Amino acid sequence: MIVLEILFWFLIGLLALILLVLVTPVSAFLSMQDKFSVKVFVWGIPVFSSARKKSKKPISAVKQRKKEEHALKKKVKKAHKPKKENIWQRSTEKYGFADSVKGFGNLAMSVLNKAVRVLRHIHFRKLKFQLNVASSDAAQTAIHYGIVCSVVYPLFERLISISDCKAKKIDINADFNHPKSSIQFSVAVRTQPIWFLILGLSALRVYKKWERDFLE
Repeated sequence: MIVLEILFWFLIGLLALILLVLVTPVSAFLSMQDKFSVKVFVWGIPVFSSARKKSKKPISAVKQRKKEEHALKKKVKKAHKPKKENIWQRSTEKYGFADSVKGFGNLAMSVLNKAVRVLRHIHFRKLKFQLNVASSDAAQTAIHYGIVCSVVYPLFERLISISDCKAKKIDINADFNHPKSSIQFSVAVRTQPIWFLILGLSALRVYKKWERDFLE
């Protein structure tokens, strides 16, 4: 009986801790420049950062050699590992660029419409998005630019209309000087983790249905 009582109170305490974590307001900063990064703050205190701090301590020759050997093994293992299926490539091969962009746009819009009540609890303190549309051919770049604008701008308009967004800057440009498109964005949000969890589950359900209907 004593063991069962201890187990009972342990489970109660664990559930209370999980609930506390889920309802504690957090601030998250997400950005994509050269690489994707995430920072999370609770009551102004940093609790997570995806950026790795570079060590200023000198590395010995032995440690440096082991590090290089580990990196080489990792590279060889990655080379022999079968490549994961690229959903975008699979879509463009099946439908072409225009229909693929529209298909992914429909997916994003479906997620937004499904999560209207959830998004009202996510407060965007800053939203900055820049997409430079480019290709190896100028005429193709112009066509792709028009297609992307017709899909992306309505998505952000919908997001902003159903959420609390304080500052926003959305730019889509046709880049005739580079062969590949580039994207940069930064987002600062404040909410409770439980809303991220609900949003993720809702998006997963919508994605599974979309994948079954659109890609198969």
